[in-house]
Amino acid sequence: MRSSTIDRRTDRGQIAISMSLDGTGRAEIDTGSDFLNHLLVGFTECGRFNLSLRARIPNDPDYHHTVEIVGEGLGDAFRESLKDATGIRRYGNFFMPVGDALVLAAVDADSIPYLIFNIGGVNKSVAGFDISLVETFFHAFTTSAKMNVQINTQYGTDSHNIIEAAFKALGYSIGAAVYAPYNNSTSLRKGTAVTLD
Repeated sequence: MRSSTIDRRTDRGQIAISMSLDGTGRAEIDTGSDFLNHLLVGFTECGRFNLSLRARIPNDPDYHHTVEIVGEGLGDAFRESLKDATGIRRYGNFFMPVGDALVLAAVDADSIPYLIFNIGGVNKSVAGFDISLVETFFHAFTTSAKMNVQINTQYGTDSHNIIEAAFKALGYSIGAAVYAPYNNSTSLRKGTAVTLD
């Protein structure tokens, strides 16, 4: 079963996550930030995961700790869901258009953690959300999920469109990468032999 449950309580706050890689895109997201909720719903729908995520991080008016904890927890959930998975494609990429923006995301879902994040010149905030926290989120997610994630804006001027496209492109890319079309004797996972008929 390619699913996971995270229930974590620390002195910084608490987060509860339930997810399945083999879903329909159902998202129930409550991080305390409307904009982050919006981004994660798009990510989940495009990846066709089922994701329930609730975070409560007190004394965090700028959402810095929230973004770190949510990114780390979501990465852990993906890593746990993929722990026993075999036959995954492993690699995925997608060009996502949103309004005037076009963003490419590419993923190696079984890799040494690595992040490339180039979104160009964007506003410092969107809907009161500090845009610098987007890279913080992706760094926490990539490290915990143990994925190679590369996100590059092709063009666009609207910051909201660019950030939304980045999350949606990543969702599609991960959805493609964790798809498992091969039988159990065939795997593209790191450190395994590949036998493709």
